[in-house]
Amino acid sequence: MSSRVGPAAAFALLRRRTFGPYFAGNALSASGTWFQNLAAALLIYRQTHSALLLGVLNFMQFLPILVLAPWAGAAADRWNRRQLLLVTQPISIALSAGLGLLAAFDLAPPAVVIADAAALGVVSAFSAPAQQAMIPSLVEDSEVPTAVALNSMTFNLARAIGPATAAVAVEYLGIPAAFGLNALSYLIFVGTLLLIGPRPQELAERPAGGHLRASIDLLRRRPQLVVFLVIVPRWGSPPTR
Repeated sequence: MSSRVGPAAAFALLRRRTFGPYFAGNALSASGTWFQNLAAALLIYRQTHSALLLGVLNFMQFLPILVLAPWAGAAADRWNRRQLLLVTQPISIALSAGLGLLAAFDLAPPAVVIADAAALGVVSAFSAPAQQAMIPSLVEDSEVPTAVALNSMTFNLARAIGPATAAVAVEYLGIPAAFGLNALSYLIFVGTLLLIGPRPQELAERPAGGHLRASIDLLRRRPQLVVFLVIVPRWGSPPTR
């Protein structure tokens, strides 16, 4: 059990094989989301010059996360999180790389781009809770607060460097390449999942009243959680993977 705190504890975790690669892969994956989002928005706008379709694109991207949240969170508790991520990430690779290939041959009309964003939203709905919940299995109990803080920092890093690097990629490499780079970020994250060795996970039982009813009952018992449900969509974009 480590007694170090602050920066010393953070650097110690980053050097550890069970957490450092996961942190790096998660940061690259979160940054790759900006490549996907910017490229998809530019592709639709160049084709249609429609602000409405840009709104539809973003709506369809986040709608699955909102609708599937009760079941996605339960899946992260009832299924092996690492295996769940090893299923969802290759699907995301196929969706991103496939859209890049279609865009390269001018075979990606707005309907296809929006459908692809919705499909990625479904995958993100199931992968994001698993990514967050797997953190405690990678570190000691006393290190969980530091690990969670570092994991949250990956999204801030992505917000800081993601849009700028995505814009450079689109400008000099093109929109199809930006989709391909996002697929590559998923692939790197898969590599980190194969490298780390999380502790065995204790699987949860299925709620007796169903996932949605159990979630509603939880909000009734703890109404303060509603505040977080309102805040997270505002500050959590783009979605995690």
